[in-house]
Amino acid sequence: MPAGFEEELELGRVVTEPPQWALNRPDIIEELARPGRVALTGGIASGKSTVADIFQSLGAAHIDFDLLARRVVEPGGPGFAAAVDLLGPGVVNSDGTLDRPKIAGLIFSDTGLKTGLEKIIHPLCWELMGQELTALADRLGVVISVPLLFEAGLETFFKTIVLVFVETEIQIKRLMKRHEGLDREGARRLIDNQWPAPPKVMGSTYVLNNSGSPAEAACQAESIWRSINNLKRP
Repeated sequence: MPAGFEEELELGRVVTEPPQWALNRPDIIEELARPGRVALTGGIASGKSTVADIFQSLGAAHIDFDLLARRVVEPGGPGFAAAVDLLGPGVVNSDGTLDRPKIAGLIFSDTGLKTGLEKIIHPLCWELMGQELTALADRLGVVISVPLLFEAGLETFFKTIVLVFVETEIQIKRLMKRHEGLDREGARRLIDNQWPAPPKVMGSTYVLNNSGSPAEAACQAESIWRSINNLKRP
């Protein structure tokens, strides 16, 4: 369990202190409170992207915090200079882009750097998310993928949360397959760097178990999407 984790329960939901940079934007909070705004979260290698694709196939629009995070630290992006100041010029490739594998190695071994980088990136992602929500104002269903939803204290802004869960052993195997050279111990450390599943389950509206086949995940996702939108089966 990550250091500093404290669990508080209120009406069955995990309650964390929302970050001030989010509270400072009531316009974004208002957009998130509209019907059909859904948070999608889950641990590393749980299959969030796969589930997001399924929701999109069912008619949802999708905003991905991971993609927003990439945008904010692209050369010329609003967080590029601050990220380089924090991590050092050695993280910049010859083409001017950031060396993501090197950064991953740095923040994996230094929680202070990880926290510092998140403080740069998360508020900027929040701003971009607000812009995309405004552009999607006419869409009835919008799924917003936020990997660190609970860890960042953003869960209180969403009325509907879908958690993608996967058994730890499967999670480890997927990580080792995804990252060449990553051993079992390293995979376990990556998993342990995030919140454990139980409090996330307690704080979520729906839980999708993605430990099985793609067909099973698709069936669960369709059922959840119908429930969210009060749709009857055809």
